[in-house]
Parts: sequence; structure tokens; C-alpha cells
Amino acid sequence: KIMIIGESPSHSEDQERKPFVGESGKLLRAVLTHFGISPENDCYLTNVVKFRPPNSNFEVFYVPSSLSSSGRKSAKSSRSEPSSYLRQSIAELYSEIRRVNPVAIIPLGAEAFRAIIGEHRSLDDWRGSIVSCPITGVLPGCKVIPTYHPTRVLREHTLLPVFTHDIERAIEESKFRGIANLRHNVEVNPTFERVCVYLRSLLERSRTTQIRISYDIETFSDPAEHRIYTRCIGIADSATHAVCIPLIGRGRSSERTEESSPSSSKTEHTTTARRFSYEGLTYSSNSKGYHITLGVDTKLNSYWTYEQELVILSLLDQIFLSHSISKFVQNHPYDSQVLARELGFHIHSVLLDTMVAAHTLFCELPKDLGFLCSMYTRVPCYWNY
Repeated sequence: KIMIIGESPSHSEDQERKPFVGESGKLLRAVLTHFGISPENDCYLTNVVKFRPPNSNFEVFYVPSSLSSSGRKSAKSSRSEPSSYLRQSIAELYSEIRRVNPVAIIPLGAEAFRAIIGEHRSLDDWRGSIVSCPITGVLPGCKVIPTYHPTRVLREHTLLPVFTHDIERAIEESKFRGIANLRHNVEVNPTFERVCVYLRSLLERSRTTQIRISYDIETFSDPAEHRIYTRCIGIADSATHAVCIPLIGRGRSSERTEESSPSSSKTEHTTTARRFSYEGLTYSSNSKGYHITLGVDTKLNSYWTYEQELVILSLLDQIFLSHSISKFVQNHPYDSQVLARELGFHIHSVLLDTMVAAHTLFCELPKDLGFLCSMYTRVPCYWNY
């Protein structure tokens, strides 16, 4: 049911011609045994390549930059082009997988994960995720749950609970084929009418009972003006339903961005709507450092018309001020100060900050939203979901 794939043999594994018998193997076997899994009877153990590279340096299985297929020194980092031997080894590994036909595959380490997926993905971002096996010829329902290589865990002891968690998840997933349907209803780019209906429904419900929501914002910064702008606000009223409300968009149509006088708008706003327009902006889209550069001809504008924005901000302000609407948030100190400075929002009745709660419970572990999602949900790499 379970196929565990390492990168290459260690010195002791190379001598015994058996995978996972060295120190890292002892750790892996101990974790499997802890969950009642026999490494010999319940698992199939193998490696991407079957012999140990010099000094255990997997990089030798890639074409050196100066010898890349372009015929000149490549600007790409090392490990960008697999050698013919590595490509052959991966092809043989695929045949091995087809022969075993596992329910769950556990790639240990970035190279094993890359070999299975067929492209480079950050292991730190994807570990613990449940993804469909892309290899043709494998029985349907086979899934891939990557995690750290035990060698890394031996070097970084704080990773042990994460490694143990991922192995336990893979064992649970090996009990059935297929990936459970997440059944999430996430409304992106809703119409103005839909935003109003949704926000008013929350306020209406809160008048008769205490309700709970979670909210999150996405921002970008303007280095020149030292300002932070809110791109969108997402609100979830259940574990499966959320609405993402955009505030700033790229090159919106003149019809949508045309400014109209607010005097005719009958709103009960307590915040100040603002018009937003920016050209030729370079900014980081999130904390992981993904950069988006907008050319001089590219414009960022307020997503809504002036009157629409007044109505939406007024409804959001009422929700954030309401003591009948409890809020769950990640990194409340940051989000609250951004919303207060830019939009004049003040957040009341914060029931839980998941970042603070995670740090309180497990101060030695990461507390970012990506890590928390990988540990407590089955959403794979949530920002790509």
C-alpha cells in the first residue's frame, strides 16, 4: 500500500544493498513502527537512483551549468538539467512504481519529490500535501504525500514532529484510493450585488445570534511612498465557504473605474473611501518574495466605482465593529494596523489569532499560514488551491 522513495543510498545502504538501513533508515523505521506499520511487510522501500554518489552529493546527477544543452554557460542554478543517467533512473523508478501499484507514495526529500512530480517544487511549501500521482500507467487513486528526508530531520531536530505528522497522514491516506473531494466554495471576483447581499446577510444573522467569521487580507507595498495597500479582503463564514472581495485591480474598464460623485449615494459609511490609481509599480505579492513587475503602461485602479466602494466599505466597517460577529484571524497585529491606517477600520471581538495560538502551543515550530494549513487541513499548498 505504501511506497517510500528516498533520493540515493547512504554509505551503509550502498554496502548492504538495502535501502534505509543507516541512521536515517533507523529513524524512518522507528516512526513507521510507532504507528503499527511494518517497514518490511507493509511498505516498499526504494531510491530514485540505486547507487551512492560521491560524497553523497546528488548534484553530480545533473548536467553542470557550463555544459547545459544551450551550448553556453547557463544563467540557471545548478540542478536545472538532469543527466542522462538520472533520466534513465527516473524512468526505471516509474516502471518500479507501476509494478508495485501503491495506494500512497511518500517521496523523502526534494529530489524524490521532483522525480515523482516531474518538475521542481519547493518541498517546504508542499510537504504534507496530498497530490494526485501524475505517472501514467499507475492505478487510479494513487496519491503522493511528500515530506522531509530523515537525514535532514537528524540534522534539524525541530522537524521531527512535522516529519512524524506527515508519515502518519500518509499512513491514513494509504487506507483508501483517491483524494477526498474538498468541496470548497470560494467566490472570487463577485459582482457588486453579490458582495452587498453577502455582507448584509452576515449583519442580519448577527442581529439574532452570535456568529463567527474568519477574514484575511492580501496587501502589497509601495517602496517609494512607504505605504501598504489592501488588494482584497477575504471572509469565510464556514469551513467550506468564503467570498474574496477585491479592492484594487489591474487595468479595470473605464466603466468600472469611472469616478462618480458620492453625494447621490445613500450610504451609512463611517470609513473614507479612496480612489486608487498607480502606474509602473513594482511590488512583492506576498511574504514568500514572489515579485510582480508592472510596466509603465500597466495601471492599478480601484476595483469598484466610487459609490460602490463607499457601500462596500460601509458594510465591512459594520461587520468589523460588530460585537455579535466573532473574528478568527492570522497575524491580527499586522492586518489590523493595515486596515486601520488605510481604510479606518477598527476590529472588535477577535476571538482567536491562529498565529499567536500556534506559537503559544508549539513555539519551536513555524506559525505561518502555509505551515498551519499543511498541518491542520488537507488543502494542498493553499495559495495555489
